[in-house]
Amino acid sequence: MQRYLTRTIAVCALTALAVGCDSNNPRELEFGLPSGKKPHHEFNFQNMWDSPAIEAQEANMRLPAPETIATNARPYPAELKDAAPPYAEAAKIGNPVPMTMKTLKQGQALYNTYCVVCHGPKGLGNGSIIGPEKYGQRPPSLASKKLRTYRDGQIYHVITNGQNTMGHYRSQVRPMERWAIVHYIRALQRAEYPNASDVKRFQATKAEPAPKK
Repeated sequence: MQRYLTRTIAVCALTALAVGCDSNNPRELEFGLPSGKKPHHEFNFQNMWDSPAIEAQEANMRLPAPETIATNARPYPAELKDAAPPYAEAAKIGNPVPMTMKTLKQGQALYNTYCVVCHGPKGLGNGSIIGPEKYGQRPPSLASKKLRTYRDGQIYHVITNGQNTMGHYRSQVRPMERWAIVHYIRALQRAEYPNASDVKRFQATKAEPAPKK
């Protein structure tokens, strides 16, 4: 019996060590910084498995000193500086997520989860909850000239903090996922307003002979 308990304790200890050393910990969230800068943690989330336990007669965790941050965390830099458009500080932040097919698919899935009900499948502001006797004011088209001239950081800023009747999505969508949504919004914009290379590529595809059955 003693030997069985010893083995059980050893297995549990190794399991706990493996979990604690996981480099892909989902709680380690990154956020957008100016291009070329090293990402930092945006939030310090605590889950049930590592929440501090408060014993009887024991003081709880103290609040941090005012205007201080943890060494492994840094607040979103443009959150307080840009209270209104055009979000000049946010415009300086580059998209740290590379544009790949995987990123676009992830952005599409997230857009169809959180954004499509208002902005519509093509981003034109005709979502299913927009209209008479529904949610209310129609959002601007994501393919409008104004939104097409927005930098990636400005769009990220709106997703993070909200704008007008749109609430923020910083608690629903992770920072790197927001950047993926920005990439997908760019794809929607190019679908409505393709550039010269897009048109040329489309025409070349149409000119190709149909595959033989």
